[in-house]
Amino acid sequence: MTLSIATAVTTAPREEYWLSRCVSGLIRASLPEPYFVFAEPDSLITESVLPHVIVRQHRERMGAWRNWVAALDETLQLAPSADAVLVVQDDTLLCRDAGTWLASRSLPPQCGCVSVYTSRGYSGYCGRGLQRLPSRFYGDFWGACALLFPRASARLIVRYAAEAGWRGHATVTLADPREKRGIDAFVGTAVQSLGCEIWICNPSLARHDVEHSTLGHGQSTGYRRRALDYRGDDVSAFAVMEGTP
Repeated sequence: MTLSIATAVTTAPREEYWLSRCVSGLIRASLPEPYFVFAEPDSLITESVLPHVIVRQHRERMGAWRNWVAALDETLQLAPSADAVLVVQDDTLLCRDAGTWLASRSLPPQCGCVSVYTSRGYSGYCGRGLQRLPSRFYGDFWGACALLFPRASARLIVRYAAEAGWRGHATVTLADPREKRGIDAFVGTAVQSLGCEIWICNPSLARHDVEHSTLGHGQSTGYRRRALDYRGDDVSAFAVMEGTP
């Protein structure tokens, strides 16, 4: 069975070439078009990407977390036949044929999401290939720049976002919903609360491409925000994962 994947990209006002590079990476990864782009107001959408994307531009500022949840929710509606949804930040690049490799996988029954981007912070904690992340890491999860959700778990996570009263991070309460952040921590908390599992790609099939993250926390992309054993944008995912489970 081949997994049908719909791809959502979240973007915010920044240098225009980031989104263009991200879309070029999705094409290189052999992910099926069109890609759904969820853009904050004043985001730059260049003509070069328009043949490949469907743009959903918000009229008011959403903030990173709300835009991310909207991307997951609306993509489920815009792609009703997709088996899975890949949500990618605009500062993320995937290696060649990563989409084809992911589509060829049989996802475990309890899979809440697959971290296509895998942090160096997990080095030594998981085997090579598609591996289950130990649950002790879920509360402080790192990896939301490229996550693949089976359709059933995506629905549950959207519902969880609406009902759980997410506070903005694991330990911080924020009154203004536009300031909610901590997408990584939200995903880890949601998956664990729903009794599901996080699986990771080792080596990482994506990399974070900027000095500071757009994930909503504003932190430097230091050690934990660097990819685990990433082999290069033009290296095939099949070569990267050759001989792994």
